[in-house]
Amino acid sequence: MRISGGYGSGNALAPGAVAYINRAAFTDPAAYTFGNLPRSAPFGLFVPHLLDESLSLRREIGIRERLKLAFTADVFNITNSVCFAAPGINIDSANFGQVITTTNLPRKIQLNARLTF
Repeated sequence: MRISGGYGSGNALAPGAVAYINRAAFTDPAAYTFGNLPRSAPFGLFVPHLLDESLSLRREIGIRERLKLAFTADVFNITNSVCFAAPGINIDSANFGQVITTTNLPRKIQLNARLTF
């Protein structure tokens, strides 16, 4: 998005990054009055989608009649996708309109072995 002639550095999480929402388009309502925006999704603005795919593999091996060994591998966020959070919406904050966090975690792998007897 282009605001005030610049596209920014491409680093959306850097301090002083280009804002996602233009601060000049909003004002604080007068004291003890209500504003005129709806409580959710003003002007059709929505948070970026959340894509978080996980995978689980399990292998169970019978060693004896009553003895079993199970291996499990769980991979969370297998594609290692980055999902940005909503931009700051407090008009009095220095981070208004900027995306400064993510909503998901990086890829995590969990391995597990279980012996059942």
